[in-house]
Amino acid sequence: MAVLSCLNDPDNSPHLTAFKSLRLVMMGSPFSHIYQHYFRHHYPSLADPERWGTLHKVLDPKDGKRWLNVYRVDDYVGRRIEDDDKGLIENVMVAQYGHTNYWSDGVVMGVLVGKNVF
Repeated sequence: MAVLSCLNDPDNSPHLTAFKSLRLVMMGSPFSHIYQHYFRHHYPSLADPERWGTLHKVLDPKDGKRWLNVYRVDDYVGRRIEDDDKGLIENVMVAQYGHTNYWSDGVVMGVLVGKNVF
């Protein structure tokens, strides 16, 4: 979750918003399923502007910046990341294969290529 802290830090905003494109890719992320469930006081709803306002500016899809979350239907750790339908995150569910080896999964690589991540 360190990357979210970095992207949400107002001191980093001028540097990060200067990029023409920025893509945050998470795979099997425990953000909503574990962190927001058990540590909600540290990780409130992504719709909370007081807590996540800088993150929304840095990852504004209108500016060519995107947050892609790929997760497997049977991943017991990482699931869909809830953003209260604000459009900040594109969640993509892929076939079952557990929580490990996302980077070596041809289906996942196809999703990343199809979404122009590389």
